Amino acid sequence: MSKKINFIILNINAYGSYAGKDMAGTMRVKNFFNPLLENKEASVSNLATLDLTCLEHNDFDKSEIKGVDCLSIGYTSILKPLSVIRYLRKGIRFIRQHTKKDVPNIIYNYQYIDIRNFVFLVYAKMKGHKIVFDLVEDLNLLEVKTRKEKMHMITSKIFLKMIPSIADGIFVISNHLLLLTNNLTKGKIPTLLLPVSVNFNNIERFKTPKEQDGIIRLFYGGTFGNKDGLHYLLEAVDTLSASAYRFKLILSGKGEQADMESIMGNLKHPELVDYKGFLTTEAYFTLLNSVDICCMTRNNSAYANAGFPFKLGEFLAAGKIIIASRIGDVEKFVVHKESAYLVTPSSTDDIVAALTYCFDNLSSLSGTMGLKARQVAEANFDSAVLSKKMMEKCMQISQ
Repeated sequence: MSKKINFIILNINAYGSYAGKDMAGTMRVKNFFNPLLENKEASVSNLATLDLTCLEHNDFDKSEIKGVDCLSIGYTSILKPLSVIRYLRKGIRFIRQHTKKDVPNIIYNYQYIDIRNFVFLVYAKMKGHKIVFDLVEDLNLLEVKTRKEKMHMITSKIFLKMIPSIADGIFVISNHLLLLTNNLTKGKIPTLLLPVSVNFNNIERFKTPKEQDGIIRLFYGGTFGNKDGLHYLLEAVDTLSASAYRFKLILSGKGEQADMESIMGNLKHPELVDYKGFLTTEAYFTLLNSVDICCMTRNNSAYANAGFPFKLGEFLAAGKIIIASRIGDVEKFVVHKESAYLVTPSSTDDIVAALTYCFDNLSSLSGTMGLKARQVAEANFDSAVLSKKMMEKCMQISQ
């Protein structure tokens, strides 16, 4: 490579100070860019665009990675012109200050065009930056509840039609999104499938011995929305509560307050559930390494089928016994009862059967299924490999 690329990450707070607490989107971005930073193949800065719901995270200027400048900007209301003007001035100034001469400049925009980032994308495009999008969900299938979410959806769908005129390249997380994107752009914009990714260093670094107390530890980590299907898993726990099996379901992550209250407030057997909260990255991987069975039991919604569950890649890399729903691209990577036990989405009965099977065969599956799971992750989800593919595509786009 003759010249390293200068990336400005837009939309997501990937490198700002979150005290080590990473959501799936943050981990995806880091898994692409950390290898490039470690190998000095790229320069990176990060501009996070926020709105009223996220202003408690506003104005981060400290990065957890040396050499990555970060800024989070927000506005209080679209109806307050001064707030919006300050927001736009800060964002444009950041892009201008972090644009480099004599090297390719690329805006890596996580997710779609929306009212928060539109002006910045247009400004960067006018200044000669290449624009790449990383899409991880189908905007048309998002489940909205509040009036604000509905308005955001309407405006986002309007902006969606602008992607073909702004994008120089698109990355997608699933085959569904690959088809959707190619239909949108008529195949005229370079598009690359980049599935979920795993930094295997995290798996190895936080290896921990399992507790030898005879209790089987189930694990679910992530969000708690309707698509996640956690209530089916909890129903299965209730069904098996009267059995002779000694087990406990460990939860980590966070969700909307209403979802959390509904889930935690309706537990029939709270003694079988241990909620750890939203963990730091180190604590999360330490916990993941210590459990016996990992559960990814999503519902059968169109939205769930459109993406790919990020946590599944980590579960596979950790070499765990896994219970996973047959959604989206899952069966393109894992084989039933070989690298994971696959269940019908939204089926409590299937989850009960899966748990029973795994409980009864725990010792043998830890070796056989766990080994196959690890091999699937190594072959498909290694972040170092996917980072290289992403960089190669960006080099092509920048020429």
